[in-house]
Amino acid sequence: MQTPVFYNDNILPGKKLSVLFLLLVIVTMLQDLLSTVRNNSSYYWTESLLFNSYWLWFIPVIFFIRRKPFLQMVAKQNSIVLRFTTIIITGLLLHISLYAIMVTTLSFFLFDHTYTLSKVFTYTLSNDLYKYLMAYGLLAWIIYKQKATEKNIPATPKYAALKELMLQQGNEHILVSTEEIILISSASPYIAIHTEKKKYLHTATLRNISLQLDPKVFVRVHKTTIINSHFVLSYRSRLNGDYDILLKNQQEIRLSRNYVQAFRQIMSSRSSA
Repeated sequence: MQTPVFYNDNILPGKKLSVLFLLLVIVTMLQDLLSTVRNNSSYYWTESLLFNSYWLWFIPVIFFIRRKPFLQMVAKQNSIVLRFTTIIITGLLLHISLYAIMVTTLSFFLFDHTYTLSKVFTYTLSNDLYKYLMAYGLLAWIIYKQKATEKNIPATPKYAALKELMLQQGNEHILVSTEEIILISSASPYIAIHTEKKKYLHTATLRNISLQLDPKVFVRVHKTTIINSHFVLSYRSRLNGDYDILLKNQQEIRLSRNYVQAFRQIMSSRSSA
């Protein structure tokens, strides 16, 4: 079987995040420069860089919070409010503590005067608290939404998945192996079962047929489409949350953003198998 070529952006969000916070550092440094010009005062780019580098600490802290051990600890909380609070407070305290330690250490070695931990900590709380609350509150919301989406991924049924389907074509009944099925699409009041050789109309619904098929192989990618993951050649982002899936028969199928999580999970399990 040909190994799929993935146009996967699992890593891209981390790169985009790094670029975003780096741009925020540059923008806030420019803001400091404009402020000094307006007030006719001196501009020290080293100090500006040092104090605005708090943006960069979002990257490792977010990475820590997204790690499985921490999320498992958060999941033990009894309520959503406690889970949100744990994520926000952890991110806030860890971020400001790391930032304060960095500023104090670098100022000790690089500047004529040293900024103490307590002063940096209290200064950051008094000036930038709302930024941390908004950032880690948003992160907690994203994690909550992702976990809610994962709960909607169909669980593996306790019964054995169908290996063959009896399909009708005119007066003829044909036994088709599910391994031959490329995709299944809605064709109300029927469903259309596509193989490399033929297309069959079958009396069923997408929901009913999906419950009979192997969830490790077949995945819903749109409200009107189920595909066989073994026929996936590649997939590419549309940059709007949706994707285009290229199948091995060169047919292109749309992957709706509502089904991306389930699709990624099944493709990830295939690649790690």
